Amino acid sequence: WLLAPEAASASSFGRAIDAHLAADEAARDKLLCFANLPYQKEEIRVASYDSSTRQWLDILVRGGLYNAPVEQSSGGWLAQSQFVYALAAPGKAALRGDKLCVAKGVKVAKVSGYDQVRELGAQHVAMAKATLTLTDEAAWFAKSADRALILERLPDGDLQVRLPLALVDKQWQVIDETQMSQAAMSGVIGKASAVQGAGMLDKLKSAFRFGGHPAVGKWQ
Repeated sequence: WLLAPEAASASSFGRAIDAHLAADEAARDKLLCFANLPYQKEEIRVASYDSSTRQWLDILVRGGLYNAPVEQSSGGWLAQSQFVYALAAPGKAALRGDKLCVAKGVKVAKVSGYDQVRELGAQHVAMAKATLTLTDEAAWFAKSADRALILERLPDGDLQVRLPLALVDKQWQVIDETQMSQAAMSGVIGKASAVQGAGMLDKLKSAFRFGGHPAVGKWQ
């Protein structure tokens, strides 16, 4: 029984997604971090007419990450005013590189799709939908009165993702092109040749209809 393939279940899919997000910093940061502004700079200048950016920075002011904005005018015939937001000490401490993040990690709270496994050739694949919860929240976010507004600004603010999984080496794993190619070259996937394995990715993509977000897909 130790050699039996892992069954498709909420537990196995949750473990696979948790492992993927723990190991893939880029995928994790897409869920948890803002990179829409140059947060690493000492100040951010915003035109007076850019109400959306000003509203966002005002949220960060309330969170203590930036000082209250100072209005400055360029003068001249076509005078334009700008609001200057200076990064405060808590803001510097909250940065992860040049990104502003709400937490260090996520974990699966609920997952579905494990009852809809398909076979592509000799390969078992599925599309999982997972609802995530934040782990180790950043201090500024944990105490913010604007949590809902902040999450709305994230690309996946509902903390839901769709990820393709495959049974690789008798265990369910989140897959991408690199993993598929590596598995194909090593002959792990269904004992396929490299050519057959490389073609498996194309078959997988044809089974899913992928949207604008790389982690989003639907069965055709």
